[in-house]
Amino acid sequence: MKGSKAFYLLAVVSAVLIIGVAYAAIQDIPLTVSGTASSGATETGSHFNVEFTGGALDTENSKSGLTTSFDGTAGQTGKFTVSGLTEVGDKATIVFTIENKSADLEAILNGSTKAIKASVEGATTYFDVSDATFESTRLGVANSNTDSTTLTLTVELLKPSVSGKSVTVEVSFNATAVDPQ
Repeated sequence: MKGSKAFYLLAVVSAVLIIGVAYAAIQDIPLTVSGTASSGATETGSHFNVEFTGGALDTENSKSGLTTSFDGTAGQTGKFTVSGLTEVGDKATIVFTIENKSADLEAILNGSTKAIKASVEGATTYFDVSDATFESTRLGVANSNTDSTTLTLTVELLKPSVSGKSVTVEVSFNATAVDPQ
């Protein structure tokens, strides 16, 4: 009798398994998974970093003998100081470099206003600064062949100064984070 109890138990367990497999095979129950995901990348977060990385005097299009300095420590604001413009019409052409250092996001520079404004600190009657614009310039992710661009401005002396004023050109831009193409 012991052997038949084991046989009946095995038969019942097998029947339950067969019924369970057959039931699962004929049922069409959709699996729904829901939720949200966030990358954490924002225009003000650590994942998005677009900044001035350089400023240099274009010596071919500038008066010779000028003294210059560049300060790009403020990220999206770059300052370039020029001294030595002495004659009316003397010019200094400045080339700023803007770089996208973001590994995962591309950037569109000044996407909304498309204009970069340069101001001359305390010397607007002596100097004129050319306007420059970006036509929604897109910068690729860091270390790509499209991760940087340049901006060229020209400073011109409008009238001479007895004190030999220097001029500091301050330029800032807006950058918008976009997904890579």
